[in-house]
Amino acid sequence: NSEIAFNLEHLSTKGTINNEERLYKTKTDECIPVLFSCSTIKNKAKDVIGVVFVSHDIRARKEMYRQIEKIRKNQLIEINEAQEKERLRIAQELHDSLGVILTSISYYIDNNLSNNKSGDEFASHIQNIQQKIDAAIQESKSIAHDLIPIMLKDFGLLVALENFIEDCNKHGKTIFKFSAFNIKQRFDERIEKMFYRVVQEAVNNIQKHSNAKTATIQLVKHNDFVSLIISDDGEGFDLTEVKKETNNKAIGLISMQERITAFDGEFTIDTKPSEGTEILIEIPLK
Repeated sequence: NSEIAFNLEHLSTKGTINNEERLYKTKTDECIPVLFSCSTIKNKAKDVIGVVFVSHDIRARKEMYRQIEKIRKNQLIEINEAQEKERLRIAQELHDSLGVILTSISYYIDNNLSNNKSGDEFASHIQNIQQKIDAAIQESKSIAHDLIPIMLKDFGLLVALENFIEDCNKHGKTIFKFSAFNIKQRFDERIEKMFYRVVQEAVNNIQKHSNAKTATIQLVKHNDFVSLIISDDGEGFDLTEVKKETNNKAIGLISMQERITAFDGEFTIDTKPSEGTEILIEIPLK
C-alpha cells in the first residue's frame, strides 16, 4: 500500500527508520498509536533482499502521558486557587486592620486637630498629614481590590471587567473598550477568576510597555468554547526575543499561558514591532 511504498522509498535513502510515531488501523478498523521501526536486509552484494517491520503498541504509554498531563493541569488550577485564597486573606487583613487604623487616625485628626487655629504653619502640617493618610487609605483599598475584586465574587465576570476597565480609563493613558457577546449566565468560578487575571495581566502589560492609544477587549461565548480577544495599537514587540528574557513582561506572558493551559485552552499572540499586538484565547466549555 501507499504507506509501505513510502517506507520503502524512505529506506532507500536512510537505510533504517527508528521509532517513528504513527497511527495504524487494526483489523477492526480501530486506529491505534504505534512506534514504527524498520530496516533493510541486504546480501553480500549490498542488494536489498528484504525488509523487517516492527510496530509497538503505545496506547498504554499515551494514556499514561495523558493522565500525567491531566494531573499537571489540575495542579496548576489548585495552585491558582491557593493563590486566590491567599490574596483574599491579605485583602481582608488590609481592610480589617490597616484600613481601620488609617481611618481612625484620619478621623482623630479631622475631629481634634484640623480646626486648631494656633498658626498657619501648624495648620499646613496637619493638612499635609491628612492628605498623606487619605492617600494611604486609598492605596490600601486599591491593593485590596486588586488582590480580590469583590465585584467578581458578588456580580460575576462581566461586571468585574467593566468596573476594572472603567477604573483603568480614569488613571491610564490608554483608552480601553470592553464588549461581551452571547453571555447570558455566569461561568464556572475558576474560569471567571482565570479570565479576570489574564485581562488584568494583559492590561498591565499594555499600560507599561505598549504606548498604545487604544485597546479593545472582547469576550465571546460560542457553542462549546469561550474566546477572549485583546488587541492594542501600540508598539508591538518581537515575541521570540521577549520569550528569551526574564523581565516582568516575559513572566507575565508565561503566567497567562500557564493559567490558560490549565483549562485546556489555546493561547496565541500576533505581534510585530510597530504593528500592535493581538492576543487570542480560547477556553473549552466542559
